Amino acid sequence: MAGSLELVKKTTSSSNADNVTITDCFTADYDVYVVKYVFEDDSGVANNTFFRLLDSSNTAISSGNTYQYASRNHNSSTEFDVFNSGQNEIFTSYLPDKDLSLGKERQGVAYVYNPYSSTKYTGVFFQTHGLSTSNEFMASQGIGMLATAGVNKGFQVIHSGSGDGIKSGATIEVYGVKE
Repeated sequence: MAGSLELVKKTTSSSNADNVTITDCFTADYDVYVVKYVFEDDSGVANNTFFRLLDSSNTAISSGNTYQYASRNHNSSTEFDVFNSGQNEIFTSYLPDKDLSLGKERQGVAYVYNPYSSTKYTGVFFQTHGLSTSNEFMASQGIGMLATAGVNKGFQVIHSGSGDGIKSGATIEVYGVKE
C-alpha cells in the first residue's frame, strides 16, 4: 500500500551511553525513512541532542563541517531559533542549563530523505519533545541537511552532555516509507 510504513530496524540500548548508533538501516529499497526514538536522560546535566549520519562504511560523518540546520525551540518561558552551517552534526533538541533533566524522557521523530542516494544530499526533518525536572514541556522542530552527496547507511543519536546521558533501554525504530 502506497505511503505505508515498513519496520526496517529496531534497537534497544543495553547500557547507558552518550550516543546510540544504528548501522545498515538505509538501503536502496526506500527514498524516505521515519526514525522514532525514545530515551530517558540519566546524566543530571543540561544537554542537547544531535543527529549524525553514517557513511557507506557505517562510520560517523563527524568532521568536515558539512551539516546545515535550522530549528525553533520552545518551552514555557522562552523560545529561540538556531541556524547553523558548517557543523559536524544536526541539532535536534535542547534542555537548557536551568533544567538538569535527570530522569526525564525525550521523544523524537525524524524524516530522513535520500540517505542512500549517491547523487543527492540527505535531508532530515525533525520534531522532538521532552520534560524538564520541573515538568516543563519543551519542544524543538527543524530541518537539517548533509551538504555532500553520498551513500549513508545509518545514523547516530548523540547526547552532548556528559555522564552517559542516554539511559539503558532507549529505543530507536527505523521505518521505510513505501511508495
